[in-house]
Amino acid sequence: MTSDVQAARKRLSNLEKLPPEQQVSVLAAPDAVWGLAYNGQGAQVLALIEKLPPDQQASVLAAPYAVQGLADNGQSAQAVALIEKLPPEQQAAVLAAPDAVASLAENGQGAQALALIVKLSPERQVTVLAAPDAVWSLANNGQGAQALALIEKLPPERQASVLAAPDAVRGLARHGQGAQVLALIEKLPPEQQVSVLAAPDAVSGLANNGQGAQALALIGTLSPQQQASVLAAPSAVRGLDNNGQGEAVERIQRGVESWRTRAVRENQRTSAGREH
Repeated sequence: MTSDVQAARKRLSNLEKLPPEQQVSVLAAPDAVWGLAYNGQGAQVLALIEKLPPDQQASVLAAPYAVQGLADNGQSAQAVALIEKLPPEQQAAVLAAPDAVASLAENGQGAQALALIVKLSPERQVTVLAAPDAVWSLANNGQGAQALALIEKLPPERQASVLAAPDAVRGLARHGQGAQVLALIEKLPPEQQVSVLAAPDAVSGLANNGQGAQALALIGTLSPQQQASVLAAPSAVRGLDNNGQGEAVERIQRGVESWRTRAVRENQRTSAGREH
């Protein structure tokens, strides 16, 4: 037994002697549950959490990396079962915590986590799905089509919030939903199209999965200023160039530069007119 495991056992033993409100104060601290779980105390700390009232359970499980620590250490199914018993608003708070959905999906509970999300109100669904790596991890663990179907039911502005989350578009495209997610983006208003396409690796994720020409065609419909924002996103130009769209990208870039030049000249003329 390592010294870290011994220390974790001692911490847990001391915790068990505290009143519930003090247990919550300790367990809700960042990395508290994670540290115990990663040192062999996952089942024991989960048993301790189960004895708390629901609102206090939620406070603990919504702490940064609490669910991840449990799920990564053999308690994913048990964690989902505990989350299922919470009221919807508390379920949403827990599932929106850093790496909560991601760690559940990566530990065999993707379908179960998505089933919980489906039952939430649309605004709570957005809170959960827009968390970093939530959609990516669901798609990466066999729930891409189901996640996209859920996103399609949201109002456009909420669709954009989810699809603009880190790696959401890339995860869906990588797992067979490239054409479908691009079709969804095409239906959004231009400003929301920009917010989605300008997300890191969104355009490259589409291009690397057979949607390069289609993504570029959509970018071509945007204003020069919006085109510039999208093409400035990480990996956008490289992803398009690596997938046969280099010349078309250069044409758009030349158009953007011409627009910038005209805008500068217009500003200069306007400034000169004011001086006179």
